[in-house]
Amino acid sequence: AMDSTFAGGGVAAANAGAERLLSFRLQPVEPVEFSDDFMRTERASVRGPWSKVSGKWELLSRADQWRAHSPIAEENATRSANPFVYRGQSGGRATAIAGHGFWDDYTFAASVRSVDGSPGLAVHYRGDENYFLFRLRPAEKPGDAGAAEIIRVNATGEEILASTGIVARSGVWYRVSLATLNGELRVALDGLPVLSAKSPELSGGRIGLCVEGGEADFDDVRV
Repeated sequence: AMDSTFAGGGVAAANAGAERLLSFRLQPVEPVEFSDDFMRTERASVRGPWSKVSGKWELLSRADQWRAHSPIAEENATRSANPFVYRGQSGGRATAIAGHGFWDDYTFAASVRSVDGSPGLAVHYRGDENYFLFRLRPAEKPGDAGAAEIIRVNATGEEILASTGIVARSGVWYRVSLATLNGELRVALDGLPVLSAKSPELSGGRIGLCVEGGEADFDDVRV
């Protein structure tokens, strides 16, 4: 059962009927471990372990980014330590997910950069109407404050569980970390704690990358 009330202990089996329970098997689960730096060979799938739920997702090389945004010579792109990013785009919300539904009590970190949209990370993703989302809203104008929010998404809509003003700008990389344990979600930005929220529904589910209202880049995912 995906319920944070059951957060540890042993297992047992009982039978009150006429049938006998001859055997059963317990499947141990290793600590969650996952990473993706989006370095792909020519033969590898562009999406790799990610499944698109909505929006447009593409793998961009540093050369692609130079051609689109920089007058500097394209050959300089080869000097980057990691020349690939995963870009999401949507006028609404673009989502790509990875992992397994039985993942629980993990830390999900990724580098995010807004192009002109609001990037986000999702945890405990159990469907497109059942997950928790951290959303980073960059400042719209110089001098304005951005916003960081923890949002509960369910079939009835969206509820902001926690929010705070924050200095965030488009075009800048930020390292976002979401740690979930025993019904509590804690968010850190560049290593500094910024938000937390509690919910009995914080239990079990995949991870996700999200973008709202434009484009954003993702890199160096770790769980």
